Amino acid sequence: MFADMVGYTALTQRDESLALSLLEKQNGIVLPLIRAFGGTPVKTIGDAHLAEFESTLAAIRCGVEIQRKLREYNTSSSPDQSLKLRIGIHVGDVVHKDNDVYGDAVNIAARLEPIADPGGVCISQQVYDQVQNKVEFRLERLPSQQLKNVNQRIDIYKVIDSALIQKSDLREEDLSKERVAILPLSNYSPSSQDEYLADGMTEELITAISGVVGLRVIARTSVMRFKNSTVDISEIGRTLRAGTILEGSFRKVGERIRVTVQLIDAKTEEHIWASNYDGNMQDIFSIQTDIANKVAQALKVKLLVPAQRQVNIEAYELYLKGRNYWNRRTADGVTQALKLFTAAVEKDPSFAKAHAGIADCYLIGRQHQLFQDVWETQASLAIQKALELDDSIAEAHASRGLLLTRSYRFVEAQEEFRKGLSLNQSYASAHHWYAICLAYMGHLDEAIAEATLAAQSDPLAAPSRDILGIMYVSAREFDKALEIFDDILKLDPDFHPALQFRSIVYLYKGMEGEAARDLQRSLANSSEFEKNSMLALQAAWFGHKEEAWKFFEQAAKIAPSQNSLVGFEVAFAAVNGDVEQFFKLCDKALAAKELTPGTIRYEPWLDKMRADPRYKDLMKRLPS
Repeated sequence: MFADMVGYTALTQRDESLALSLLEKQNGIVLPLIRAFGGTPVKTIGDAHLAEFESTLAAIRCGVEIQRKLREYNTSSSPDQSLKLRIGIHVGDVVHKDNDVYGDAVNIAARLEPIADPGGVCISQQVYDQVQNKVEFRLERLPSQQLKNVNQRIDIYKVIDSALIQKSDLREEDLSKERVAILPLSNYSPSSQDEYLADGMTEELITAISGVVGLRVIARTSVMRFKNSTVDISEIGRTLRAGTILEGSFRKVGERIRVTVQLIDAKTEEHIWASNYDGNMQDIFSIQTDIANKVAQALKVKLLVPAQRQVNIEAYELYLKGRNYWNRRTADGVTQALKLFTAAVEKDPSFAKAHAGIADCYLIGRQHQLFQDVWETQASLAIQKALELDDSIAEAHASRGLLLTRSYRFVEAQEEFRKGLSLNQSYASAHHWYAICLAYMGHLDEAIAEATLAAQSDPLAAPSRDILGIMYVSAREFDKALEIFDDILKLDPDFHPALQFRSIVYLYKGMEGEAARDLQRSLANSSEFEKNSMLALQAAWFGHKEEAWKFFEQAAKIAPSQNSLVGFEVAFAAVNGDVEQFFKLCDKALAAKELTPGTIRYEPWLDKMRADPRYKDLMKRLPS
C-alpha cells in the first residue's frame, strides 16, 4: 500500500508549520490503522507511507478505514486543517533489504496512488482478482493505463465505499479539469442546411479529444442537451461534472469555413485558451487535430490522437449527416443513416468510419426489428472492412464486441471492448455494451462497474443510464434502480425502456398500481408486438390467465420473426408458472439467442423456475 497526502508540497511552500502539524496528525491516524489491520509500516517518505500486508483483504479494508477516519476528522475540522490522502494498492513479489522493500510491486503501488481520487483508493487487477466478491465495497473498473516504468498497461479499479459518498459532496472545487465537455458548436452559416456540419464537427472533436490520454470527455448525447442553451458555463460544468468546457462556433460560406473555439475553466469561467481557424472544407481534418493538440497542451496531458487521413469531402459530409440521423436511435433515423453511410462509401470506398457507421446501423436496427435476416452478416462485413482500412477506430472495435456478445463469443468480445476503450476511454456505447457482455458471463459486479462508467461518460443520455438501472434490477437492488429510472424520466418522460423497466421494478416491489400506470405510458412508443407481449406478461403476473392468453395469442400472430416469438414464449411460460413449457422451450430460445444468459442468471421473474432441478442443469449449459 502506498499512501500520499494531497497538496502537501504546495502547503509546505505556503505554510510550513501548518504542513508539519497536519503531517503529524496524519501519522497519528494512518500508522495505528496499518498496524491494526496486521500491516507493517515499511517507511515514511515525507508525507507518504509505504506499508506491507500479508493479506490483500486486510490491505483494502485498511485503506478504506483510513479514508473513513480521515473523513470523520475533516468533518469536525476547519477547511484549512483538512486532510486528504490518495491510496494505491498492488499485490506482488518484493525483495526485503535493509529494512526496506524493492521490486515492481512497490513501483506499481506508488504509480497507482496518484490515479486515486482525493480521499479514494485505487487497486490493480491483481488485487481485484483476489478480493472480488469478498469485500463489501463496490469495485469500479477504470480505463487501463500505461504507468511510468511499467512495461505493460495495467487494469485499475476504484474502491467505492458507500460511507464515503454523498450526493451533496460534489462541490465546484471538486470538478476535475481533466473531465472535458465539448459543447455543440453554434452554426453561424448563412444556410440552416449546414446545421449538420456544425453538429458533425462537434462529434468529431469529441472523438479526437477522447484520444488524449488522461482526459475524460463527455459523450455527445449529454452535451447536445446544451445546444443553443443560455445556461451559465459554471452550471453546465456542475451538471456534467466537468471542470473544463470547450465551446465555439462553425461557419461555412461556399467552400470556406471558419471555426472559433475557446477553452474555459468551469469553476471560474476564465478563458484558458482560444483560437480561430480559417480554411477550406479540405482543411477540416487538420483543424480538428490541431484543436485536440491545443487542448492537450492547455491541460498539460499526453496526446495520442492519430493524424486524420484525408478523405473525399463529399463522403465526409454524407458521413456527418448519417451520424446525425443515427444518433436519434429511432427506426427511421437508423434507416436514413444507413442510406447516407452507404452513399459515403460509394463516394470513398476507403473511408473506414463510414463502414463503421454501416455496421452500427445494422446492430442498432436489430433492436427495432429491422434487417431481420441480414443484420448479422452485414454488420460483420462492415466491421471487418472498417478495421482493415483503419484499426484505430474505437467505434468499430466496440461494434465488433457487441456483435461477438450477441453470438455468445464472450472472451473475444472482451478483447474487442478493451481495445476500443484503450483507443477512446470516453466512448459511452463501448462501456454500455461491455456491461451487457459481462452480465451475460455472470460477472454482475463488473457489469455494474462498466455500466457506471457508461453513465459517467454520458450522464444525461437515457440509454447510458438505463443500462445501469437494468444492472441494478438484475442485482435486485430495486431502490437504486428506481432512483436511476426516476432520474431518466425527469429528463425524458417518454423514454419507454425506462418506463417498462420501472413498471417491472414496481411489480417486484408489489406496487401494482404504479406498475400498470408505467406500462400503459410505455405502450405509446412500442410496436404492436411489444404492446401485446408486455400486456400478456403483466396479466400473467397478476394471475389474470384468460386475459394473458388473449394478449399472448395476438402477439404470436404478429411476431416479426420466429426467433423473437420463441423468446417471448419462454418469458410468458415463466411468468405464467408453466414449468414444463419453460424448460421445453429454453434450449430453442438459447439457440436462437433470444433468451440471454443474463436473463437466466439473474431475472427475478424466473424465481418460480429456480426450484426445479432442471434449472441447475440449464445454468451449466449457459455459454460463458
